[in-house]
Amino acid sequence: RRAAALARQRPDLVLTPIRGNVDTRISRVRDGEVDATILAVAGLTRIGCTTEIAEILDDLLPAPAQGALAVECREDDADMRALVATIDDPQARLVTSAERHVLVGINATCTTAVAALATYESGRLRLRAELTIHGRHTMADLVEACAPADVAKARALGLRASAVLAGSERPVLLIRSEGNESDAESLDAYGIASITEPYVRITPMTDGADAASLVALLRACAADTDLAERTWLVATSPMTVPSWLTAAKGAGLAEAVAVAAAAGVRAAATGERTAATLRDLGFGEVRVPSEASARGLVADLAGVTPGRALFPRGNLALRTLPDGLRDLGWKVDEGVVYLTSTVPERPASADMIEQGQVSAVVVRSPSAVRALIAHAQVPATVPIVCAGRTTAEAATDTGLAVAAVAASPSSADVARAVAGLLGSAGRA
Repeated sequence: RRAAALARQRPDLVLTPIRGNVDTRISRVRDGEVDATILAVAGLTRIGCTTEIAEILDDLLPAPAQGALAVECREDDADMRALVATIDDPQARLVTSAERHVLVGINATCTTAVAALATYESGRLRLRAELTIHGRHTMADLVEACAPADVAKARALGLRASAVLAGSERPVLLIRSEGNESDAESLDAYGIASITEPYVRITPMTDGADAASLVALLRACAADTDLAERTWLVATSPMTVPSWLTAAKGAGLAEAVAVAAAAGVRAAATGERTAATLRDLGFGEVRVPSEASARGLVADLAGVTPGRALFPRGNLALRTLPDGLRDLGWKVDEGVVYLTSTVPERPASADMIEQGQVSAVVVRSPSAVRALIAHAQVPATVPIVCAGRTTAEAATDTGLAVAAVAASPSSADVARAVAGLLGSAGRA
């Protein structure tokens, strides 16, 4: 962030990363290794080194929520939540909510060169933000009349700023689950600006009983040579493996997979993103159907001698895969390794949808469809793009107007569907 800002303001500078504590960095300036070093004024003030400051760069925006102190506690601890609520600073919450939703909207990582600063004065919330990515620099400066307790409006302002940074005041909205990757990069390749916000929450099972049971079954199948060659591990979501690893805890899933794969147990997935997680888990080859869906996987496995399928899944997984395999003569062992739910707090982008401030909405799963209609009244004028037939059917069943359906859930196909829908107006 600082390097990007300095490079923009002073292209003549040679920027070099240096490591070490404050004393080490200051000594490198004194010893002539570098001409200057950038340090935080707050930190230098705290340790009594303000005499070392040669210049204060006021025009460098800070990182979002920099300087704010966050207090965390367990979600189900009502007493602790009530206690920490007494020290909550409403204005700090207001400005940091605006700044942090800039991060949400652009799906930022720890290395994203993004800065944001919100200030609140006389009932007006001002948010300034900057983003540098792939050598392209964008800025946003927005003001909104806002009550001190209107955190929802602050979040919406953050999303609007992220849309400006992305290059459009009517971006594509990517509905996703918490912690899931977005399709922003693929859309950007088409010149289509997008923002993202979680509507779905994925929570690994806490008791881990089903997760551990499936690991034990995997070990048992691997121990029988004949059974191992007729056993398949099947998955329908890229969230399955990471959730299973968490829910299984000390059950030794990775070790069990290594033994099973060596014994001949095979793996199959409904799409490439899910297949990649199975490969990372230890399966060298993963079968993926030409139609990336549970229906497609059932059709693909119809050509295989029926055997045993282990199916770790979410609590809301559709019955298409397990019931379809059973109809073909397979024995299917299911286990719930994660819970899928709608985020309880209304996403800030719901207002943008209702006000027609997005050019399209992308949904990736029936769960995302349910979460979308739970939080927003979607106007018929807002195009809905679905990642595959299953999601499209769920969207149509709820009354949403589906404008485009991607050939598969892959990011490339989703971006292609959006580009085909929007045409050259992607950055309108």
